Amino acid sequence: MAQDLSVARVLAIDIGTSSIRATLYNRSLQPVRPGTQIRYRWRVGSDGSVEAAPAAIERALAQAIDGALDAVTTRVDAVAIAAFWHSLIGVRSPDYLPDARAVIAGMRLATTRDDIFRAGLESVAYEFQDVFGQLVKVSAVTRVVATGGALTASRVWPQLLADVLGRQIALPRATELTSRGAAIIGFEQLGISPMTTEPGILRVLHPDARSHAVYREAAARQQQLLRAVLT
Repeated sequence: MAQDLSVARVLAIDIGTSSIRATLYNRSLQPVRPGTQIRYRWRVGSDGSVEAAPAAIERALAQAIDGALDAVTTRVDAVAIAAFWHSLIGVRSPDYLPDARAVIAGMRLATTRDDIFRAGLESVAYEFQDVFGQLVKVSAVTRVVATGGALTASRVWPQLLADVLGRQIALPRATELTSRGAAIIGFEQLGISPMTTEPGILRVLHPDARSHAVYREAAARQQQLLRAVLT
């Protein structure tokens, strides 16, 4: 007997940098019930390296799935998974190198911890700019929607990103867009289209022309430094 895909359900799993979320979505991209989030910890080695214990991640994954499906009586038609692991080291990014080195340049005696933190945010924004430059060569980008808990929760980073890109940045109302995106792919694999895919927009940040000009020069210096480090 054929299944009625009009009432299909997709279990979306988001394996993030510090937690695993599991949420069961309906075709309207609404959670059937509140999703489950299970956190896990990284271990810091004596040499400063960090690692996540596979057993801990496996337990967190099982607990998240059990929590998401607890008391759910409807069937699950597909499972879609989004994982951060490939993004952690920049796989497929323009400057990806598995043995790349890093450097903090331009430090002075007056440099503060906040200065270094902001420089880190700017450095990530420059990489976004590099990727964005590649995208606009092959596709007409009409809107930039910023996602990610750390980015959207920051009072500085979204505006900084708008200034670096020279584009408006839209912040969505929804907070779990990674699992939502995984659910969309899950429905597509079932051969059906979700009833809605556009996230509601909370606010839009506009780029500052002066700041964009400053960041364009800084991004050029960043590329020079990057080439020096990677060669």
